[in-house]
Amino acid sequence: MAGTPGKCVRYTAPGHAPGSDRLNDLPEGVLHRIMSFLTSRQAVQTCVLSRRWRYLWRSVPCINADINEFKVTKYGADEMLLRIFVNRLLKSRDPVASVDTFYLTHSRSNGNYNERSSEDAERWISHALQKKAQVVVVAMREHTFEPDHSVFTSNYLRRLDLNNAYMRKELTKTGEANSDTRKVRCSEDDPMVNDVIDFFVNSGMSSDQIHIKYRS
Repeated sequence: MAGTPGKCVRYTAPGHAPGSDRLNDLPEGVLHRIMSFLTSRQAVQTCVLSRRWRYLWRSVPCINADINEFKVTKYGADEMLLRIFVNRLLKSRDPVASVDTFYLTHSRSNGNYNERSSEDAERWISHALQKKAQVVVVAMREHTFEPDHSVFTSNYLRRLDLNNAYMRKELTKTGEANSDTRKVRCSEDDPMVNDVIDFFVNSGMSSDQIHIKYRS
C-alpha cells in the first residue's frame, strides 16, 4: 500500500502545481460569462484581482446597473452617482465589444416626472441596442419610467421587460416585428397597456409573443 502509516502524503493534481490560479487559466470567453452574473460595478471592481483582470470588465457582454449599489444618506445622491458611473462605464467599454443583455434598476428622487432621469435611461438603453443587445430589462423603483417608444427600435431585441413603466403614446411602426417576444410588467390600471399591445400586434407580432405581467 502506498504511503507510510502515520505519515501525511500530499498529492498534486496533474497540470495544477501549488500556487497556480485555475480561474486565470480559463479562456476569456468563459471569464466574461462568469462576470455576466455580476453587476457592472462588481465587474469593474475585478480589475484589481490581477494583471489579466485589469481590462476584462470592458468587454463583458452584460451591462447590469443597479441604483441599490449607490445608496447614500444624502437625498438624491444615489441617482447622481448611478448617472456618473453608467456614463463612465459606457465611455470606457471596449468600443467593439457587443452587449447581449442590459439590466437597469433605477429610481427617481421625487414623484414628479424627471426628464433628465428618463433621458439618461433612454440614452443607456439606446447604447445597448446599438451594441446589438437582445435582452433589455428595466425596473423602476418607487416611480414610473416613461420611455419614448422609438428608443426600443432594434432588429436584434428579443425580450423587453419593463417593470413599472409607461409607454408614451407616440407609437409608430418600426422594425421590431423581428423580435421573438415582448414582456411588459405594469399595474392593472395602467391606461397605456392596450396601446402597447395594439402597437405590437400592428407590428406583426402574435398574441403568443406578447406577455403582460401585472404587478400586485
